[in-house]
Amino acid sequence: MNVSVLPVSLLNVKSPLWKIVFDRNGHVLEKMTYENDNFTKLKDPYLGGFDISFEFAYNLRKLRIEVKRNNYIYAMQMLEVLRQLTVQIQTLNENKKLHQFKAFHTLNNDFLEAFMACYPTTINTVEIMKATNVLTELFKRVLRSNKSFILDEKLFRIAEL
Repeated sequence: MNVSVLPVSLLNVKSPLWKIVFDRNGHVLEKMTYENDNFTKLKDPYLGGFDISFEFAYNLRKLRIEVKRNNYIYAMQMLEVLRQLTVQIQTLNENKKLHQFKAFHTLNNDFLEAFMACYPTTINTVEIMKATNVLTELFKRVLRSNKSFILDEKLFRIAEL
């Protein structure tokens, strides 16, 4: 939820998906406070039943299929999804706030060096798969360091073609 406090006339961007709420009686603030308290009491507030190992393996399989089809643009999109999942785990490992995390430069230097090696030098089958393999190993290493997630190697065998 994004909250802005200003007159509606001053909003320079308006979306039909937005709901403008006037909290005349304080009920919105009460509800927001209640939901925030519930969120902060959760053991792992950012996880919410999310199986990151499955997500990684699923997108890894999609990437490999698209590389075989020479559909490099989609493969590169899947590679980016895999990088995002890897950064999410590292962010949690370093006890940083995951929500809208942008301070990548504050992550562990060894992780950052390994992560930067996960970009292909050129766009072709060999380089994309090389970057994918490096990233997959980094993801597994980072996931093994996490106390909330379990690495399921069976998923990664399924992702192989």
